[in-house]
Amino acid sequence: MRLFRFIFVVPALAAAVLIAQERLDTTAMRNDFFAAFSGNVDASTRLIANSERMLAANPDHPQALAWHGLTLLATGAPDSRAPSDEQNAAIARFRKGVAELDRAVGLAPDDIEVRVLRGVAFRPISLQIPAPFSERMLEEARTDFQRIFDLEREQLNEIGTHPLGELLQALGDIYARQGKVEEAERYYRLIATKLAGTEYAVRAARWLETRQPLSPEQTGCVGCHVAARAD
Repeated sequence: MRLFRFIFVVPALAAAVLIAQERLDTTAMRNDFFAAFSGNVDASTRLIANSERMLAANPDHPQALAWHGLTLLATGAPDSRAPSDEQNAAIARFRKGVAELDRAVGLAPDDIEVRVLRGVAFRPISLQIPAPFSERMLEEARTDFQRIFDLEREQLNEIGTHPLGELLQALGDIYARQGKVEEAERYYRLIATKLAGTEYAVRAARWLETRQPLSPEQTGCVGCHVAARAD
């Protein structure tokens, strides 16, 4: 049975799917990512080192590729104030991170951890880059969250408030941003039904009233790393 257990970054989700190979320590990688995201250089170094150690033994290790790619993305955003050579290096790092996340999904399309890592990276990034790259990233995030939902469909009642809320919120937001109102409504109504009384339901009610994409502030993670909590 697949159940969400992996709490993650800006929006957050959880996951664990067992496959026949050694896996990285998801909890340790997650904790290091949060620390690295806050500027801890040692944590960033550990993320790269742990994923590269696994990739040295198995270049096709999907979770290691996904974590490595995610870390490159998080540390590869170009700074327009930096010298041109630093900007070019950051862009190359960013592109490599995208390619590694895409490859990880291609290697393990039903691994929820891999899907989570790409989806939670690509959805917010799609708000910050120009078309057509933004549309491509948003669509790939949609396929990630939709696949997770399809894999978890029969266990929705067993998933905790936070991971279920993040999953349904991500799908509602993506479909709304893509102009697919009927699909967006499906997931926002699921939130209203299954997560009544939570911050997710408040946001869903707002969308159901306006039927317009919510702002990034209204679709960000409701979890332990932000002020508001749903449970």
